[in-house]
Amino acid sequence: MGWVSITIDVETDRAEALADALLEQGALSVDVSDAQAGSPHERAIFDEPDEPAHAHWQLNRVCALFDADVDREQGLHSWVTRFGEVGAFTGARILHLITIVLLIAVGLGVSVGLLYWVGVVIVGALLLYEHTLVRPGDLRRLDAAFFTMNGVISVAFFAFVLADVL
Repeated sequence: MGWVSITIDVETDRAEALADALLEQGALSVDVSDAQAGSPHERAIFDEPDEPAHAHWQLNRVCALFDADVDREQGLHSWVTRFGEVGAFTGARILHLITIVLLIAVGLGVSVGLLYWVGVVIVGALLLYEHTLVRPGDLRRLDAAFFTMNGVISVAFFAFVLADVL
């Protein structure tokens, strides 16, 4: 039996709802802890069961544990269930390479300036960095790699294209 662990850092007001949603989606276990543990911002909080919580962490790390075989048993059609974790990473690398090739093709097909090309180089560098954040067997920073980096890439490229057009 294989396990998949998902870790997401969220603000206080979203932690409980996220934990409940993960349990509803089949998580076998969900743990909420201080996302700043081990740093100078760590905050020790001790509560007893069935007593009202008096304090909360500002940033919460929500970790959920899933049974990897359930996806296969339930017929979930995802890259990971079809090609395995390594295959999913290989597919992501290939698709990111295709993205860069297509951005270059667009730049060659229309009239663009220097800032567009700088944006393409930055997108390429950020995609390379994104692939250093996670690797098969180590998905601890998946949220940073997927959500955060893709947001940064989108906004950065938009800014360079907009600056190039203006």
